[in-house]
Amino acid sequence: AGIIILLVWIIINFRITGVWGLSDTKGVQLYNQAVWAGGLTPDQSHPSMKRLRKFIPNTIDIKRAYWDLQEYILPHTENRWHEVDMILGNVATAAVKAHPLGYLIHSVDLFIQFHGGSRPYWHNLSSFGKQQDQYPVFCDHLGKFQTCHPLIQTQWNTDLWDRYVDTSTAFYAIIFPILGIGIFIPSLLFALLFGQKNTRLLALLYLAGMVPIAMYVHLDTRYTLPFYPIMILITIPAFVSFHTFARRIIQKRKSW
Repeated sequence: AGIIILLVWIIINFRITGVWGLSDTKGVQLYNQAVWAGGLTPDQSHPSMKRLRKFIPNTIDIKRAYWDLQEYILPHTENRWHEVDMILGNVATAAVKAHPLGYLIHSVDLFIQFHGGSRPYWHNLSSFGKQQDQYPVFCDHLGKFQTCHPLIQTQWNTDLWDRYVDTSTAFYAIIFPILGIGIFIPSLLFALLFGQKNTRLLALLYLAGMVPIAMYVHLDTRYTLPFYPIMILITIPAFVSFHTFARRIIQKRKSW
């Protein structure tokens, strides 16, 4: 069923964007990871940089998110998004090749940060009905429904929603780093080194899913949401294995 869903989506994506794959956005994600978040850039004499500077003046800092740079390129490419993706992606690839160690260190740092206190949703999710900043919430109609508005309007539902999101944000800022960095990452390492066969397999599957994310996109923790169940499945057996491991060591020392 999963394979069928993926294949159908690839066909739909091709009909919409003309690009075979899960998305028409490829290079710009690496650009955000390596150039914007990682601060890595190729030499100014590199062909990819020369092409980029045809659209973006030297006075503009390119260590910015792709959505802040795309408007410099789109008007000169007849609004062809594929060319924006290719131009920025080539710069990102050149930056990675020029600074492989820096890219590796940055990727490891991002992997750890993905388990920290960054909420997996937009920062102003709790500001419906309030003054918006430079990235306002897009509240258009979806068929008969008005997005960003409750289906049933009352005097208290918006405030209730905002408080719920604020509570969730506090959880991610205070509690989740303890669970993610303080408990899960040690459990992951323990599962890899000392865990039973099934737990070790889960740990390897988790790394197979999360490591490419950390190496390819900026810190956007919504990508970790699908991994919450497997994080729990790794943590609990790791605790059990660690408890058994510790008991054996204690018993051996007592026997001495």
